[in-house]
Amino acid sequence: MQNRILVRRSGALGDVLSVTPVLRRFRDKYGPSFKIVVETHCPQALEGNPFVNEVYAPGQAPGPFAISVNLDLAYEKRPTHHVVDAYMIEAFGNSSYDHKRVIFPIKPPAPRYLVEPDRVITIHAARSWPSRTMPDQFWRDTVALLREREFNVLFLGGPNDFAMGPEPGVGSAVGKTSLTETVNLISNSLCLLCSDSALLHLAGATDTPIVPLFTSVRAQYRIPYRHKVKGWKVTPIEADVPCQGCLETVPAPATNLSCRYTTNACVRSILPERVVETAVEMAAQRWPS
Repeated sequence: MQNRILVRRSGALGDVLSVTPVLRRFRDKYGPSFKIVVETHCPQALEGNPFVNEVYAPGQAPGPFAISVNLDLAYEKRPTHHVVDAYMIEAFGNSSYDHKRVIFPIKPPAPRYLVEPDRVITIHAARSWPSRTMPDQFWRDTVALLREREFNVLFLGGPNDFAMGPEPGVGSAVGKTSLTETVNLISNSLCLLCSDSALLHLAGATDTPIVPLFTSVRAQYRIPYRHKVKGWKVTPIEADVPCQGCLETVPAPATNLSCRYTTNACVRSILPERVVETAVEMAAQRWPS
Protein backbone atom coordinates (compact mmCIF):
# COMPACT_ATOMS: atom_id res chain seq x y z
CA MET A 1 0.00 0.00 0.00
CA GLN A 2 3.00 2.33 0.33
CA ASN A 3 3.71 2.57 -3.42
CA ARG A 4 0.80 4.93 -4.03
CA ILE A 5 0.83 8.61 -5.01
CA LEU A 6 -2.07 10.91 -4.16
CA VAL A 7 -2.72 14.02 -6.26
CA ARG A 8 -5.55 16.33 -5.25
CA ARG A 9 -7.12 19.02 -7.44
CA SER A 10 -10.70 19.79 -6.55
CA GLY A 11 -11.18 22.73 -8.93
CA ALA A 12 -13.18 23.13 -12.12
CA LEU A 13 -12.87 21.05 -15.29
CA GLY A 14 -10.12 23.12 -16.90
CA ASP A 15 -8.11 23.05 -13.67
CA VAL A 16 -8.18 19.26 -13.56
CA LEU A 17 -7.39 18.83 -17.26
CA SER A 18 -4.30 20.98 -16.69
CA VAL A 19 -3.12 18.57 -13.99
CA THR A 20 -2.80 15.66 -16.44
CA PRO A 21 0.82 16.47 -17.41
CA VAL A 22 1.72 16.25 -13.71
CA LEU A 23 0.29 12.73 -13.61
CA ARG A 24 2.41 11.75 -16.58
CA ARG A 25 5.51 13.14 -14.90
CA PHE A 26 4.82 11.11 -11.76
CA ARG A 27 4.55 7.98 -13.90
CA ASP A 28 7.79 8.83 -15.71
CA LYS A 29 9.58 9.41 -12.42
CA TYR A 30 8.33 6.47 -10.36
CA GLY A 31 7.38 3.88 -12.98
CA PRO A 32 4.49 1.44 -13.22
CA SER A 33 5.02 -0.09 -9.78
CA PHE A 34 3.47 3.04 -8.22
CA LYS A 35 -0.27 3.61 -8.40
CA ILE A 36 -1.42 7.16 -9.09
CA VAL A 37 -4.57 8.15 -7.20
CA VAL A 38 -6.45 11.40 -7.90
CA GLU A 39 -9.02 13.19 -5.76
CA THR A 40 -11.20 15.58 -7.76
CA HIS A 41 -14.68 16.96 -8.31
CA CYS A 42 -14.23 16.39 -12.08
CA PRO A 43 -13.50 12.69 -12.68
CA GLN A 44 -14.63 13.11 -16.31
CA ALA A 45 -11.39 15.00 -16.98
CA LEU A 46 -9.48 11.77 -16.34
CA GLU A 47 -11.58 9.44 -18.48
CA GLY A 48 -9.28 7.02 -20.31
CA ASN A 49 -6.14 8.62 -18.86
CA PRO A 50 -3.35 6.00 -19.01
CA PHE A 51 -1.49 7.51 -16.05
CA VAL A 52 -4.31 7.25 -13.49
CA ASN A 53 -5.10 4.13 -11.48
CA GLU A 54 -7.84 5.32 -9.13
CA VAL A 55 -10.13 8.38 -8.89
CA TYR A 56 -12.05 9.51 -5.79
CA ALA A 57 -14.02 12.48 -4.58
CA PRO A 58 -11.98 14.92 -2.45
CA GLY A 59 -11.14 13.45 0.95
CA GLN A 60 -12.31 9.95 0.02
CA ALA A 61 -9.13 8.18 -1.15
CA PRO A 62 -7.98 5.51 1.33
CA GLY A 63 -4.33 5.77 2.40
CA PRO A 64 -1.56 5.39 3.18
CA PHE A 65 0.43 7.15 0.45
CA ALA A 66 4.14 7.35 -0.19
CA ILE A 67 3.64 10.80 -1.77
CA SER A 68 0.75 13.21 -1.34
CA VAL A 69 0.45 16.43 -3.36
CA ASN A 70 -2.32 19.01 -3.01
CA LEU A 71 -2.57 21.19 -6.12
CA ASP A 72 -5.52 23.23 -4.89
CA LEU A 73 -4.48 26.90 -5.14
CA ALA A 74 -1.13 25.97 -6.74
CA TYR A 75 -1.90 28.22 -9.70
CA GLU A 76 -3.64 30.84 -7.61
CA LYS A 77 -0.47 31.20 -5.50
CA ARG A 78 1.60 31.68 -8.68
CA PRO A 79 -0.53 33.93 -10.90
CA THR A 80 2.44 34.93 -13.06
CA HIS A 81 3.17 31.34 -14.08
CA HIS A 82 1.51 29.22 -16.71
CA VAL A 83 -1.06 27.00 -15.03
CA VAL A 84 0.78 23.76 -15.91
CA ASP A 85 4.11 25.19 -14.78
CA ALA A 86 2.54 26.25 -11.48
CA TYR A 87 1.34 22.70 -10.88
CA MET A 88 4.76 21.30 -11.80
CA ILE A 89 6.50 23.62 -9.34
CA GLU A 90 4.10 22.68 -6.55
CA ALA A 91 4.52 18.94 -7.20
CA PHE A 92 8.20 18.69 -8.14
CA GLY A 93 9.86 21.98 -7.21
CA ASN A 94 10.51 22.90 -10.85
CA SER A 95 8.78 23.03 -14.23
CA SER A 96 11.58 21.43 -16.26
CA TYR A 97 9.66 18.76 -18.15
CA ASP A 98 9.13 18.21 -21.87
CA HIS A 99 5.61 16.80 -21.80
CA LYS A 100 3.28 19.57 -20.65
CA ARG A 101 0.46 18.81 -23.05
CA VAL A 102 -3.01 18.07 -21.66
CA ILE A 103 -3.80 14.38 -21.92
CA PHE A 104 -7.24 13.32 -23.03
CA PRO A 105 -7.86 10.44 -25.46
CA ILE A 106 -9.38 11.20 -28.85
CA LYS A 107 -11.36 8.33 -30.30
CA PRO A 108 -12.58 8.86 -33.86
CA PRO A 109 -14.96 9.02 -35.59
CA ALA A 110 -16.45 12.21 -34.24
CA PRO A 111 -20.21 12.50 -33.76
CA ARG A 112 -21.99 15.03 -35.98
CA TYR A 113 -24.51 17.50 -34.64
CA LEU A 114 -26.95 19.57 -36.67
CA VAL A 115 -24.54 21.10 -39.19
CA GLU A 116 -22.87 19.91 -42.34
CA PRO A 117 -19.59 18.18 -41.47
CA ASP A 118 -17.51 20.36 -43.79
CA ARG A 119 -16.03 23.79 -43.02
CA VAL A 120 -17.04 23.70 -39.36
CA ILE A 121 -15.69 26.16 -36.82
CA THR A 122 -16.49 25.20 -33.24
CA ILE A 123 -17.27 27.80 -30.58
CA HIS A 124 -17.29 27.63 -26.80
CA ALA A 125 -19.11 30.74 -25.61
CA ALA A 126 -18.56 30.08 -21.91
CA ARG A 127 -20.53 31.85 -19.22
CA SER A 128 -18.22 32.49 -16.30
CA TRP A 129 -17.18 35.55 -14.26
CA PRO A 130 -18.54 38.79 -15.77
CA SER A 131 -14.95 39.76 -16.61
CA ARG A 132 -14.49 36.52 -18.58
CA THR A 133 -17.89 36.25 -20.27
CA MET A 134 -18.25 37.74 -23.72
CA PRO A 135 -21.62 39.40 -24.39
CA ASP A 136 -24.22 37.30 -26.19
CA GLN A 137 -24.39 39.90 -28.97
CA PHE A 138 -20.66 39.48 -29.57
CA TRP A 139 -21.23 35.81 -30.40
CA ARG A 140 -24.26 36.58 -32.58
CA ASP A 141 -22.22 39.08 -34.59
CA THR A 142 -19.30 36.64 -34.81
CA VAL A 143 -21.55 33.89 -36.17
CA ALA A 144 -23.08 36.26 -38.73
CA LEU A 145 -19.63 37.16 -40.04
CA LEU A 146 -18.56 33.50 -40.19
CA ARG A 147 -21.69 32.60 -42.13
CA GLU A 148 -20.93 35.40 -44.60
CA ARG A 149 -17.64 33.59 -45.18
CA GLU A 150 -19.58 30.35 -45.75
CA PHE A 151 -18.34 28.63 -42.62
CA ASN A 152 -20.60 26.35 -40.62
CA VAL A 153 -20.67 26.92 -36.86
CA LEU A 154 -21.15 24.45 -34.03
CA PHE A 155 -21.52 25.58 -30.42
CA LEU A 156 -20.05 23.36 -27.71
CA GLY A 157 -20.11 23.50 -23.92
CA GLY A 158 -22.19 22.89 -20.84
CA PRO A 159 -25.91 23.51 -20.44
CA ASN A 160 -25.42 27.04 -19.06
CA ASP A 161 -23.20 28.27 -21.90
CA PHE A 162 -24.41 30.48 -24.75
CA ALA A 163 -25.53 28.82 -27.98
CA MET A 164 -27.39 29.56 -31.20
CA GLY A 165 -29.31 27.37 -33.63
CA PRO A 166 -30.60 25.23 -35.00
CA GLU A 167 -30.67 27.21 -38.22
CA PRO A 168 -28.92 26.80 -41.56
CA GLY A 169 -25.22 26.37 -40.95
CA VAL A 170 -25.48 26.87 -37.19
CA GLY A 171 -25.89 24.03 -34.72
CA SER A 172 -25.52 23.41 -31.04
CA ALA A 173 -24.20 20.44 -29.08
CA VAL A 174 -24.26 22.51 -25.88
CA GLY A 175 -25.28 20.30 -22.97
CA LYS A 176 -25.64 17.29 -25.28
CA THR A 177 -22.19 15.69 -25.44
CA SER A 178 -19.79 13.86 -23.18
CA LEU A 179 -16.26 15.18 -22.84
CA THR A 180 -15.07 12.44 -25.20
CA GLU A 181 -17.60 13.49 -27.85
CA THR A 182 -16.68 17.14 -27.32
CA VAL A 183 -12.96 16.60 -27.86
CA ASN A 184 -13.75 14.61 -31.00
CA LEU A 185 -15.86 17.45 -32.36
CA ILE A 186 -13.05 19.93 -31.66
CA SER A 187 -10.47 17.66 -33.25
CA ASN A 188 -12.51 17.43 -36.45
CA SER A 189 -13.23 21.15 -36.78
CA LEU A 190 -11.23 23.71 -38.70
CA CYS A 191 -10.73 25.94 -35.69
CA LEU A 192 -11.97 26.49 -32.13
CA LEU A 193 -13.06 29.94 -30.95
CA CYS A 194 -13.36 30.10 -27.19
CA SER A 195 -13.16 32.15 -24.07
CA ASP A 196 -10.60 31.40 -21.35
CA SER A 197 -12.51 28.21 -20.60
CA ALA A 198 -12.32 24.49 -19.95
CA LEU A 199 -12.57 23.70 -23.66
CA LEU A 200 -9.45 25.77 -24.32
CA HIS A 201 -7.58 23.28 -22.14
CA LEU A 202 -9.39 20.32 -23.68
CA ALA A 203 -8.46 21.54 -27.16
CA GLY A 204 -4.84 21.29 -26.05
CA ALA A 205 -5.21 17.53 -26.49
CA THR A 206 -6.00 18.07 -30.20
CA ASP A 207 -4.09 19.56 -33.11
CA THR A 208 -6.94 21.91 -34.03
CA PRO A 209 -6.01 25.60 -34.43
CA ILE A 210 -7.33 27.68 -31.53
CA VAL A 211 -8.35 31.33 -31.24
CA PRO A 212 -8.86 31.99 -27.50
CA LEU A 213 -10.08 35.30 -26.09
CA PHE A 214 -8.49 36.70 -22.93
CA THR A 215 -9.73 39.50 -20.73
CA SER A 216 -8.87 39.28 -17.02
CA VAL A 217 -6.18 36.62 -17.60
CA ARG A 218 -3.05 36.97 -19.71
CA ALA A 219 -2.79 34.55 -22.61
CA GLN A 220 0.76 33.51 -21.75
CA TYR A 221 -0.49 31.82 -18.58
CA ARG A 222 -3.22 29.70 -20.22
CA ILE A 223 -2.53 28.90 -23.88
CA PRO A 224 -1.84 25.17 -24.16
CA TYR A 225 1.45 23.41 -24.63
CA ARG A 226 1.35 21.22 -27.72
CA HIS A 227 4.20 19.41 -29.45
CA LYS A 228 6.53 20.73 -26.72
CA VAL A 229 5.72 24.33 -27.68
CA LYS A 230 3.57 26.77 -25.71
CA GLY A 231 0.98 28.13 -28.12
CA TRP A 232 1.50 25.80 -31.09
CA LYS A 233 -1.20 26.76 -33.64
CA VAL A 234 -2.77 29.14 -31.13
CA THR A 235 -3.43 32.80 -31.89
CA PRO A 236 -4.75 34.45 -28.73
CA ILE A 237 -6.65 37.73 -28.75
CA GLU A 238 -6.34 39.86 -25.63
CA ALA A 239 -8.66 42.65 -24.54
CA ASP A 240 -7.61 46.13 -25.62
CA VAL A 241 -7.71 47.79 -22.20
CA PRO A 242 -4.86 48.91 -19.89
CA CYS A 243 -6.03 46.59 -17.09
CA GLN A 244 -6.01 43.45 -19.24
CA GLY A 245 -4.74 40.48 -17.23
CA CYS A 246 -5.79 41.94 -13.90
CA LEU A 247 -6.12 38.51 -12.26
CA GLU A 248 -2.39 38.39 -11.58
CA THR A 249 -2.69 41.42 -9.27
CA VAL A 250 -5.38 39.87 -7.07
CA PRO A 251 -4.34 37.99 -3.90
CA ALA A 252 -5.12 34.27 -3.87
CA PRO A 253 -7.57 32.72 -3.94
CA ALA A 254 -9.15 34.74 -6.76
CA THR A 255 -11.89 32.27 -7.62
CA ASN A 256 -14.56 34.79 -8.70
CA LEU A 257 -12.92 38.00 -9.81
CA SER A 258 -14.85 41.27 -9.72
CA CYS A 259 -13.89 44.19 -11.94
CA ARG A 260 -12.16 46.88 -9.89
CA TYR A 261 -13.81 49.52 -12.07
CA THR A 262 -17.20 47.75 -12.08
CA THR A 263 -17.43 48.19 -15.87
CA ASN A 264 -16.03 44.92 -17.26
CA ALA A 265 -14.89 46.98 -20.23
CA CYS A 266 -12.45 44.25 -21.23
CA VAL A 267 -15.16 41.93 -22.57
CA ARG A 268 -16.49 44.69 -24.84
CA SER A 269 -13.10 45.71 -26.23
CA ILE A 270 -12.68 42.59 -28.37
CA LEU A 271 -14.41 43.08 -31.72
CA PRO A 272 -16.06 40.28 -33.72
CA GLU A 273 -14.38 41.47 -36.93
CA ARG A 274 -10.93 40.94 -35.44
CA VAL A 275 -11.84 37.52 -34.10
CA VAL A 276 -13.31 36.33 -37.38
CA GLU A 277 -10.34 37.50 -39.45
CA THR A 278 -8.03 35.60 -37.10
CA ALA A 279 -10.23 32.50 -37.18
CA VAL A 280 -10.28 32.50 -40.98
CA GLU A 281 -6.50 32.70 -41.05
CA MET A 282 -6.18 29.84 -38.56
CA ALA A 283 -8.80 27.70 -40.31
CA ALA A 284 -6.84 28.05 -43.55
CA GLN A 285 -4.14 25.90 -41.94
CA ARG A 286 -6.61 23.01 -42.26
CA TRP A 287 -8.66 24.21 -45.22
CA PRO A 288 -6.55 25.86 -47.93
CA SER A 289 -8.48 28.35 -50.06
